[in-house]
Amino acid sequence: MPTKPKHQQVASVPSQTPMNRAAHIIGQANMLAAVPRLIYRGVRRIAHRLATSYWKLAGVRIASGSIVQLGAEIDKPRRVVIGKQCYICSRVRIFSEGDGGRLVLGEKVKINQGVILDHTGEFTIESGVLISEDCLIYTHSHGYDPRSKPTAGPLVIGARSWIGARALILPSVRSIGHDSIVAAGAVVTSDVAPHTIVAGNPARVVRVLVPCEDPSSASFTSRASLLIEEQK
Repeated sequence: MPTKPKHQQVASVPSQTPMNRAAHIIGQANMLAAVPRLIYRGVRRIAHRLATSYWKLAGVRIASGSIVQLGAEIDKPRRVVIGKQCYICSRVRIFSEGDGGRLVLGEKVKINQGVILDHTGEFTIESGVLISEDCLIYTHSHGYDPRSKPTAGPLVIGARSWIGARALILPSVRSIGHDSIVAAGAVVTSDVAPHTIVAGNPARVVRVLVPCEDPSSASFTSRASLLIEEQK
């Protein structure tokens, strides 16, 4: 039998359209652009781990799984205790103007960038607390004379509390209750009860949160949604 011509045996390959070519080029460019980002993230991770190791050597008691990012400052490291799985971001400043106060963090505490923590007085931050960016928290006062010896007092921030961005907690405060929220920009001058939201200058109670049966596993969102449902 006569064989078919070669041009009839070969399947035709569709030509690549300009759109397909452009998509292919963009895909390759995105892959190349991702490489520096991945390298940067990897280097950053290593830098943060090295910074954590440095603070351990300096005297900070840091439990397993916790990170102190590069750029955080700890004035008196031997008087700072950090529990498990805590995260201290860069530009956090931890300091004391006295010789007696300590800073003790529970587990899974996160302190975001730009926060200033003063532990001239005994300062305890319990487990699950989140402190947002640029908060200022003081435990000492100079009264009306900035050159006088500081007067310090203890402060406890209760478990699972959330301190909003740029909030200011003054030395007159002794307790921020557990499962409470301090709104962004609030100026707190007195104690905050558990399960409350405070806001304003000076901070006042704007809402009471509904306690859950198991508050240790509940999120702020679930507590707020329970309150909304109750009010309907």
